[in-house]
Amino acid sequence: MSEITKAIQVICQEKGLNCIEGSCLSLPFEDQSVNGVYCSHLIEHFHWQEAVRVVEEIDRVLRPGGRLVIKTPLPNPHFYDDPTHARPYPPSAIIDMFGSRDGQETILGDVGIYTVVSLRPERALLYE
Repeated sequence: MSEITKAIQVICQEKGLNCIEGSCLSLPFEDQSVNGVYCSHLIEHFHWQEAVRVVEEIDRVLRPGGRLVIKTPLPNPHFYDDPTHARPYPPSAIIDMFGSRDGQETILGDVGIYTVVSLRPERALLYE
């Protein structure tokens, strides 16, 4: 366990929260066991097939009616200043991940069994 993980666990315990370490490619949760997933600044670090795998894992653990928030930087002149960024994923690409697994064409609104509640593209620079 890394020093960062240990520090996060201490902070969570102090706040009365449970902290579970795991991989987003194989989430350590039972099927349909969580009410919500907040995924911030993660997906852009994966190439397409791995990013789709992350979405599949989220789909697996999210309960029906659950909420998913994906926050990721949009393409900008500084996107690749972070060498760990594999590629940008604008909202349409993320929506396609949900439909691409079963061959459905995706449109804003209903995406398979999902409903897109809102998309808020923000083009702010990551670094100033």
